[in-house]
Amino acid sequence: MPTATLPSLSEVRAFAGDYLIDAAQHWADSAGRWTVTYDDLLRDVTRPTVWQGNAADAAALRVGTDRHRVTGAADDLAAAAAVARRAADDLLALKTRLLNTVRTAQAAGFIVGEDFSLTTIESTSSTVELAAREAQMRKFGAAIRSDVLALVAADEQAAAQITMAASQLRSLTLTDDGAAIQDVDFRGIPLPEKPNPPAVPPAEGWSTDPLIRAAQKIAYGHALDKHGHEFGYPSQEEFAELIYQKMLRAINDPGGLILGLSEDGAPVIYDPEENVLIIRDTRPNAPDGGTAYKPNNPAGAPRKIETPLSRLTAEQLGDGPKPRVPTSDNTQAKLGSAPPSADSAQAGATAPRAIHDRPGPGFLENWGTHVPPEELAKIDGPLGILGRIILGQVGPNPDNPKNWA
Repeated sequence: MPTATLPSLSEVRAFAGDYLIDAAQHWADSAGRWTVTYDDLLRDVTRPTVWQGNAADAAALRVGTDRHRVTGAADDLAAAAAVARRAADDLLALKTRLLNTVRTAQAAGFIVGEDFSLTTIESTSSTVELAAREAQMRKFGAAIRSDVLALVAADEQAAAQITMAASQLRSLTLTDDGAAIQDVDFRGIPLPEKPNPPAVPPAEGWSTDPLIRAAQKIAYGHALDKHGHEFGYPSQEEFAELIYQKMLRAINDPGGLILGLSEDGAPVIYDPEENVLIIRDTRPNAPDGGTAYKPNNPAGAPRKIETPLSRLTAEQLGDGPKPRVPTSDNTQAKLGSAPPSADSAQAGATAPRAIHDRPGPGFLENWGTHVPPEELAKIDGPLGILGRIILGQVGPNPDNPKNWA
């Protein structure tokens, strides 16, 4: 096998598998949401109503086709979740085996170093006894190295399997194959675009600090893929740091910022000097932590705010209760790395974190006669039900000031 950097003894002891378990749960939940959303949409579009004509038939065909594609993608994401769960179980089992071997060597009088080296101090001068101890030490050393390499190999295999399981998601497209549906009998019911992917944890796992974690879940979600070019293509860590510093400023030193809550209660930060807009998605089932981008029309950015505020709180912005927020004296504190956690024992393996183009719950654009979902929801009958389903399921449209990106 290729030479890989081995984990330290402390890293192996700290490994808990949380990042794989969390990712598996998030992916499984996302797959379920996609399926339910398209099942509901197809049922209401195809239900017999007074809505008839070419556009009605075309919309039913389109939604049915997209449902088939999304269902397949949901199956792929569920498969990736299953692989992640198995990988967590396998890695924890190998960790237990390795630590048992270490304890047995220590019980035999050997000192096990952080690099898994063995040392011993012997008081005897007997050549036979020293030879026996050396043979015993070599036996323990070989067993420990075998267990460490097995752990590293399993970690690399898990990364490869997760990447393979999710690879089909890259080809998911929800195009209309050039068939525009614009007939006047179809009153602007929006059709689904490719949903946003769920955020993938960084290699060291999500931060234990709720405010840092919130910044990470924006930076490691759809925002960087969609808007990274607006910021000069930063790394995920750099993007998270930028967002984190804006959040700290909104809490501790909000001067010059435009702050408030969006129409649906999402915290909004706008820095007019740098033209940076951050919106925290605090919904329990949100695929990621929100978005950050540079509006094409800076003058229209404040319209994202429905309820202006003089400052935001750590509880509003954080991902979880009671975030630890640096005071105004050290608001430039860096994100830093999270404490050694789940994947600290990955031993140089390729971490399962570069799965981008996966679909997740996204926004629907208005089209046709451009009747927005809000108006559609006011109509009696199935179309009104469809409008309300859309409003309950979709996220935001960055080009619509009534919505959010």
